[in-house]
Amino acid sequence: MSAPPPMAPAAGGRPSAPPAGVSLFEQSSFFQRWYFRPETLTRLRAASNLDARRRLLARHGAQAFSSTPLSSADAEVDPMSPKLDRFLSPEEELIVLNTLLRMDLWRMVDRMALPSSVGYVCMVLLRRFYLRQSIMEHPVRLMLLTGLYLAYKLEVAVAAGAGIRPFEYFLEQLRLPATFAEGLTRNEALLLNGVTFDLDIPLPHDAVTGIYLAMVRYAVRNEGAPRSAVLPGTTGGAAAAASSERRVFSKAMTLNMYDDAMNRHLPTYFHSDACLTHTPAQIAFAVMHQVARIHMQEAPFLNFYSNVILMLPPSSLKAQQVVTKERRKEAMASLTQTADLLRREVDQTRPTDERIFKELDGRMRYILETGNPNMRTAKRPRPASGSAGAGPPAKKAAQPSES
Repeated sequence: MSAPPPMAPAAGGRPSAPPAGVSLFEQSSFFQRWYFRPETLTRLRAASNLDARRRLLARHGAQAFSSTPLSSADAEVDPMSPKLDRFLSPEEELIVLNTLLRMDLWRMVDRMALPSSVGYVCMVLLRRFYLRQSIMEHPVRLMLLTGLYLAYKLEVAVAAGAGIRPFEYFLEQLRLPATFAEGLTRNEALLLNGVTFDLDIPLPHDAVTGIYLAMVRYAVRNEGAPRSAVLPGTTGGAAAAASSERRVFSKAMTLNMYDDAMNRHLPTYFHSDACLTHTPAQIAFAVMHQVARIHMQEAPFLNFYSNVILMLPPSSLKAQQVVTKERRKEAMASLTQTADLLRREVDQTRPTDERIFKELDGRMRYILETGNPNMRTAKRPRPASGSAGAGPPAKKAAQPSES
């Protein structure tokens, strides 16, 4: 998605007023740097893959990768060929990245007892980093550890203050030698440069929690309400429908929806490019909409979201109310359509067959060892155990405070 041109500084060095029609979201660094159309992601990954192959050929010569022409990203080759010296295509790089994020990341998060938010921030950091870098030059497993270290400092150490020592904690928990600290620092600088030091990572978890708390308050407010009580701004037949639909909400049901959303459905959205193609609010709505279809009928949730989350104005503003209703109707239609498209995109991101992943992983190791001979004698990480579709540890989501 193309970003609006940056605002030129006005007299005195202050930024000028934003152009007419440009929203606050379009002015944000998130939109301008990390919000893409799917075709843009494909183009960026193809360019980084091509640049990496050119650098590898320039450094090591064609004999090291004799079976791979420079334009091999779309060459017709046997995908299960045992040859290791074939470059990975952009699509194959993405398969390796997705698989390792599914398996190794959550295994390490669970082993070190890290908050799940650390894993999600690490996922976003690495997806941003590998848009313009290649796994053939920067090993995913090493950058994964670096991403977890940086995410841990952002999510835990900064909030805890000086009492937390991230270096020592990571070296102790992972039983890493003290000499590894220098490499971790070096790769942290590489990762920071790769994400242009944009460390304010918006996650959809807060938006999901906000929707949940609004549903709890709505359920509590309507417990024991008379049958004639209706949602604000509804009249006639709509009022009667709303009166019956509001009875669907209960505190127990909303808590079950929240647990299901946070522990089962939301993690699957991080196995795709959703964090690069959609906003946290869009992801949160898609998740809660999906959960609502399981735990309750769809209509009550959509009416609740339209009448409570989008905040209908007072009924005394007759003319403005009509316009607002139309705008909210359009907004709900757009949100629902986006949620359906996003769910289809997530459903298409399936775990890769283990045999295919092992072949790609072997080729990636060969290329990395060719570029860095020291890696040949280094102890390789043990293969990740478990399914390629592994997700975050199943933990009961704590009920947020209503205050």
